[in-house]
Amino acid sequence: MVPPVRALTVVFVLALVLVVVVANWGALPDWVGVIYRFPGGDKVGHLLLMGALSFLVNMSLLGRRWRILRREVPAGTILV
Repeated sequence: MVPPVRALTVVFVLALVLVVVVANWGALPDWVGVIYRFPGGDKVGHLLLMGALSFLVNMSLLGRRWRILRREVPAGTILV
């Protein structure tokens, strides 16, 4: 059985892939354009999406950490 957070992570990744494909086609809905109407809006969108992805991957990996330069860093954050 797949834990719910891992299933949610897979669904989120698939949704991100779908958004990228639709954006490349130039077929994003009009309401998404609201994000781009103010300076830095696309950066805020990327921050929220990548932050959510990083959180979900970290939760899916059960908080595993990797040691990098004498510091422990969440593995999911490094992967994302």
